[in-house]
Amino acid sequence: MVFPTRPQDDDRFDCTDEAYDFGYREQDAVPVEIPAGSVLLFDGYLLHRSLPNSGRHGMRRALVNHYMSAESLLPWFPPQPGEAMALLDHRDILMVAGRDPYAAAGTTDVMRPHIRPDREGGCLR
Repeated sequence: MVFPTRPQDDDRFDCTDEAYDFGYREQDAVPVEIPAGSVLLFDGYLLHRSLPNSGRHGMRRALVNHYMSAESLLPWFPPQPGEAMALLDHRDILMVAGRDPYAAAGTTDVMRPHIRPDREGGCLR
């Protein structure tokens, strides 16, 4: 984790923890609006957020992909009791280039496309 996180209760966002102590103020944020149907790509270290959708359709779709080294472990979910976060690897991958150094572990099919009900995010309130 690059920055520490803490719970937040701002109703404009889902229940995901917020990063803090990163040396910037809210006033330093740079809004980026893109036309409907556009694509925005950014590095995983970019602090970002999405304010409530004010579009006439009232809905925003997002497709999230993580392009990373095959040597990276994939801890998509918090550890269960007795599991170490540093060893978690859910193996829900699609190799696009190179060799999978963990091929012997096989792959899984964990994540599914879905639409979250309004106001549901990292947790339920």
